[in-house]
Amino acid sequence: MFELEGRKALVTGAGRGMGFGIAAKLAKQGAHVVVNDLFPERAEKACRTLQGQGYVASHATFDVTDYNAVSLAVADLGPIDILVNNAGIPGVEGMELKPFIDMSPEDWRPQVDLNLYGTLN
Repeated sequence: MFELEGRKALVTGAGRGMGFGIAAKLAKQGAHVVVNDLFPERAEKACRTLQGQGYVASHATFDVTDYNAVSLAVADLGPIDILVNNAGIPGVEGMELKPFIDMSPEDWRPQVDLNLYGTLN
């Protein structure tokens, strides 16, 4: 399909689900995949799974909504060729997903922080 040998891909929210699937596809195409997740155990497990399949992978645990954490992580990782902003709210304890009509302005903050500032960071 396409060759990504020698490229480094950072996939946010790649500890499981769709993010892990994206990371696996990029790894299969030859990219060094950096698995990001908010939870270290998920990032590490996903990374080990990819490495166990013979792919080049590493992990970086940080909160994409925290500008300083993102800056430090990216500085440590070096140049990133591919960025997939996949991090999402489902599965984060204390962050219930509900219809917008049922949300209060306080409920909006995590969504805005993640989907706007997380992407910008």
